Amino acid sequence: MSDVILQANGILKRYPGNIALDHVDFRLHRNAVNVLIGENGAGKSTLMRILSGVESCDEGTILLDGKPITLRSPRDAGAHGISIVHQELSVMPNLDISENIFAGRELTRVAMVDRKTEDSQSADALHRLHKPMPVSAQT
Repeated sequence: MSDVILQANGILKRYPGNIALDHVDFRLHRNAVNVLIGENGAGKSTLMRILSGVESCDEGTILLDGKPITLRSPRDAGAHGISIVHQELSVMPNLDISENIFAGRELTRVAMVDRKTEDSQSADALHRLHKPMPVSAQT
């Protein structure tokens, strides 16, 4: 099995009067820290929006584990296990920690949000980051 888990080949993205991505290739390697750097306006955010299903490319292919996939929305990307963590540290102040972590992808059980599992998984994730869940945030 290849160590490349997600691959973008020949990605082209045009906006009126501008080519944001000109046949870009990009590979994400399994079990590795993958970094995308470049100058302002180089197309980093555009590529990430395409890989997370927010936007579509005008040309090119996206492969997941070597198989072509089509991402028409963030929900499509999520169904393939692809998501993005935006660099802006915006949170929804009216929601608690678990609600912010699971916003837009709530865990459900019999059509109800499974808060107990969300809180448990949030606490586990924060523990791995050496940031324990504040007692006031636990339900």
